[in-house]
Formats: sequence, C-alpha cells, structure tokens
Amino acid sequence: MDNNYKIFPGTYEHIEEIASDIRKKFIPEYLWSGTNYFLEQIVENFNGKILIAQNPYYFEEEGGSLSVFPDGTFVIKLSPITLRFRDNFTIAHELGHYILHFLVHKIKVENEITIARYGSNNFESQANRFAAELLMPSEEILDLINNGYDYSEI
Repeated sequence: MDNNYKIFPGTYEHIEEIASDIRKKFIPEYLWSGTNYFLEQIVENFNGKILIAQNPYYFEEEGGSLSVFPDGTFVIKLSPITLRFRDNFTIAHELGHYILHFLVHKIKVENEITIARYGSNNFESQANRFAAELLMPSEEILDLINNGYDYSEI
C-alpha cells in the first residue's frame, strides 16, 4: 500500500456526517432518478468515472477497486458479473475511500495508486461505514423503525 494512502482521522460519526452531507447535496436533483444514477452523479462531481471490467477474471484479481491518478481524477472498477445492488455498494465504498483517504488529506498522487477492495482493516471499515450511510442513512432508518415501519416483511 502506498504511503500516501492515509487512514481518516475522524470518528465513525464524523464519517457518517460527511456521507450524509454529500447525500443531502445530491438528493434533490439525482436520487429520485435511481440509486445507480445518483451514485454516478456523485462520482462525476468528484471528477471520477466508473468502468466495468470486460473480463470476469479481472474481478477476482482486482475487481471492486479504486485507481487514483496524479491529476486528481479517479476510476472505480466494477466486475461484469455482479448485480446492480452489489455494484451500488462497491461504488459507494470506493467513493468513501477516495473522499476519506485522499480528499480529506489533500493528497497529491505522484503515480497512479490502485487499491483493491479485499481485506479487513481500518481503511475498509471506514469505507464501509461511509457507503452504508450514503446508501442507507441511519437517521432515516431509525425514523422508519421508530414510526412503526414493519421491516420484517422486506
């Protein structure tokens, strides 16, 4: 792992606040067009793009990865064999890495950095927390539960 890739210094609550702020910024215009479009617009706003690998074996080696380039752009790579719901989480997760681990630290990337999504550590936990809050905000979920929403029939 490159030395420029740093752990986000804040708490999980701070991570959730960042994800929530981003969600609120993009909800009015994009969320109602579908989750995938909503995520694509966020990625584009941060000068990134989403690519789908042409070869399923790519996913086994580096799928669900994030590549960050010296000009500040980035690419989220998805597998061609996963379903849209999985892709949505992967996009949100990799976006979390980009925002929390590169933008917050204002990292200048000298050479392309690629981070694969495998493993379990603080970096991955932080990106997971960001993705969960972006896709399923805890405040909205708790409001539904507290107002009697019967989630047992989902």
